[in-house]
This record gives sequence, structure tokens and C-alpha cells, in this order.
Amino acid sequence: MKPTETVVLTQYVMSCCPAQVKYMGEYTPDAWHDLLGDLSLADCRAAVVTIAKRQPFVAPAEIR
Repeated sequence: MKPTETVVLTQYVMSCCPAQVKYMGEYTPDAWHDLLGDLSLADCRAAVVTIAKRQPFVAPAEIR
């Protein structure tokens, strides 16, 4: 995943999990890219959908 795609992913997570928005800051995409950059955006989005259907927050470790 490219850094710009990680920005898209974090915005997607914020859209799926509105309660999580207050915990995501300016550097969240940078940190998430360090943790998830080796994965594809499509795979990460699919994981977010699965996780967000059962709980209100999504962590990078759960996406992995």
C-alpha cells in the first residue's frame, strides 16, 4: 500500500467507525502505514468491513 492509500484507509475507518475519529490524529496515517504498508488497500478495506460489522473500533492489529 502506498502512503496515500493509507490516508484513504484511515479516512475509511473513520467513516465506518465515527466514535473512533477523536482518537485518530494528524499522524495516524503515518503510524498505520508503518504497521500495514506491506498489505494491499483492498485487503485492508475488506478487513475493516468485517471488523466494523462486529465492533465500534478498528485497530491495525485486527486488520493484519
